[in-house]
Amino acid sequence: MQPGDIVRVEYDGWVEESGGLFDTTDEEKATSSNIYEENKPYGAIPIILGKGMVVAGFEKDLLKSEIGEEKEVVVEPNEGFGERDPNQIKTFPIREFLKRDIEPVVGMTVDVKRQRGTVLTVMAGRVRVDLNPPLAGRRLRYKFKIVEKVEETVEKIRAIVEAHYPTLEIESLEVQVDQDKKEANIVLPEICKYDQRWFILKSLIVEDILRYGGIKVLNLVEEYRVEIEEAEEEEAEKEEEKEEAEKEEEKEEEKEETEKEETEKEEEKEEAEKEK
Repeated sequence: MQPGDIVRVEYDGWVEESGGLFDTTDEEKATSSNIYEENKPYGAIPIILGKGMVVAGFEKDLLKSEIGEEKEVVVEPNEGFGERDPNQIKTFPIREFLKRDIEPVVGMTVDVKRQRGTVLTVMAGRVRVDLNPPLAGRRLRYKFKIVEKVEETVEKIRAIVEAHYPTLEIESLEVQVDQDKKEANIVLPEICKYDQRWFILKSLIVEDILRYGGIKVLNLVEEYRVEIEEAEEEEAEKEEEKEEAEKEEEKEEEKEETEKEETEKEEEKEEAEKEK
């Protein structure tokens, strides 16, 4: 494999010392190990080699692997999530959390000062937070297999989008490619019109498609359509309601006319009787 190749990978990752599974592409293993994430897609994931989408020690071994080859690698902390840094354990006033309606407790994952960490202690109006990555200082073991190298341009584009935006239903992404012009159109699904994640990730996705997708021009298309059939049905319903209203109005007028005629006849009859 070469840097820039796009591959789909199945893998399991354990903490070497404890043997605890911390990540997997297998939904059943995630469920049985109590690390299942509801919004995380499972199955072989797309990775752009050389982009740092996985830890360095894992990526180095992926670059040495063949399609279909099952391998294991142990990754040292310096090529994993880094060594633990004591300076990254910091103390914050509890008011930093309370003003955001957060009641900190030991073990809670919190965001503070634009960093994410784990609460270590809470006492005397202060909160100690470990801002090291949870797996910092740990040796990691990965068992993995490259199941596919993505070759076709359309599938490369889909894989790049999926790699950065995994919660998108990738089947809903319409991709059209003109190989002669090295130009692609992506018709964006509805979610991209309002999802903040798309607005954040869009520039990165575009950059990687142009770099690794095998095209030179990329057009992102947002479609807005008038549903003609629905509009026609709505218009027909309105016309039908109008006709019904007119018929009811005619019936009321006829009823009033009949009542008026009957009243006039009664009055004429009374007049005739008086004359007698």
